[in-house]
Amino acid sequence: MTAPILPDFSAWLEEGAAALDAADTEGWHGVEFDKDGVPYVHASSVSGCPRKFVLQASGAISEGNPVASVMNFALGNTIHTLFENTLKVLPQREGWSVLTVEQGLTHSKMALKGRADAILISPSSEYVLCDWKSEAATSKTMREKQYADRVRPEHKLQCTAGALLAEDAELVSDRIETGMICYVSRQLGKNVWDFESIPFEITEALRAEVVDCVTNRVEAWNKYRDTNELPPALAKVFQYGKLAVPWMCNPRSAIDRRGKFCEFRTACAAHMGGVEL
Repeated sequence: MTAPILPDFSAWLEEGAAALDAADTEGWHGVEFDKDGVPYVHASSVSGCPRKFVLQASGAISEGNPVASVMNFALGNTIHTLFENTLKVLPQREGWSVLTVEQGLTHSKMALKGRADAILISPSSEYVLCDWKSEAATSKTMREKQYADRVRPEHKLQCTAGALLAEDAELVSDRIETGMICYVSRQLGKNVWDFESIPFEITEALRAEVVDCVTNRVEAWNKYRDTNELPPALAKVFQYGKLAVPWMCNPRSAIDRRGKFCEFRTACAAHMGGVEL
């Protein structure tokens, strides 16, 4: 009997995800421009790469994401949906109450938009901006080793951006002083899930950093629009005792030079100041 020809579902899902992303022109994470032709910075990518921001806004060709990222996104979206639906059907518990869930907002004074996972009111009547993050067990271990307070800096910035949006929209009657990340991960090799909620202070320094990040991206876009010059790629960093490109810029393999984490790596390399392909 001749061996059957089997479908490559991994490649099928990878290509399908790219096609779905390309067709989703109205998605919240898609590129949207203000009345002056400036692309909005999304709260979830406030700390991201300015060059990627400009490339995406300029219509550069995306090479899609590897199937591993596609599956991670799908799992993360499922967990988010479970949280959202839970808070909608059970908006009060143990003195906590829900003010908003996944409410999209656009800032009135700067090119920032986003939708915080939830704004909660604590038992002491304090506003708490909450975000859920799913992660692998190995990522959990790395996070706990790298950061003394166990919160990734980019997650603090995302929460802070959400607070600025909520305050600007007057969803709250006072400033949001507390952010909280709930990290969700499955223990390696077990059907056991860890839930770790970590509060942190939304400081003036974090607020200023969000404003600076948005301003830098707007300036980078305006410079590109006027001169066709892209901002430089992310600077190399020390890893394991030597200079290397940041992990966000890594290729998929020694042979496949498309981005492992950035879908615009090939477009980045094609312009002066980009990564080495």
